[in-house]
Amino acid sequence: MTKNSLRSPRGIAGLCFAIEPTEPLWPKLEAIAAASHKYGKRALVHLRLAGATFAEDAGTPEENAGRIAEATLAGWTHRAVLDIVIDTFVDFDRGYFLRSGLLNSLCDLRPAGAVLQRLAELLADTPHSGNLRAEGSLRYFSIVGKHYALALGNLPTLNGSATAIRLDTGAMIATDVEAAGMPILLSCLDVGLPTKP
Repeated sequence: MTKNSLRSPRGIAGLCFAIEPTEPLWPKLEAIAAASHKYGKRALVHLRLAGATFAEDAGTPEENAGRIAEATLAGWTHRAVLDIVIDTFVDFDRGYFLRSGLLNSLCDLRPAGAVLQRLAELLADTPHSGNLRAEGSLRYFSIVGKHYALALGNLPTLNGSATAIRLDTGAMIATDVEAAGMPILLSCLDVGLPTKP
């Protein structure tokens, strides 16, 4: 998205964007939210999990779960201007145009679907405090005075009374081996947030 790609959108009801599975998600969503605020228009974001070729699935379960976690947090943070559509909802595995969704073909939650469910339960009907920042693979945010961090990738060193919950299973964990590359919710009960990984 270039500086001149969004000129004055008079007469336009809203903005529409697509994010491919190979593109870095957080910077794109932040840029789209900034453009939406600038022009006073809502943005519809198509978050694609399918790959670019018919024969390959785009991402691993861990990568898809991480993207869904980031998209959920960004959607909550920028809910005044962003609507995010996740494609695909249910796995498609007929031997061509493979793609993983939030549910498998039996409608059981995939890791990405379980991550979305747990984050949605945490964030539902909660005010956004405006205190969100991204540092490397960590996304720090607060809900009614309680501090959290979303960890993507490695589990950082925990300070004080912080706890770590693996978002696909809901299990409390303490090591990278237990994290297994899945997104982690760090609950920081005191003001001290986790250190960078």
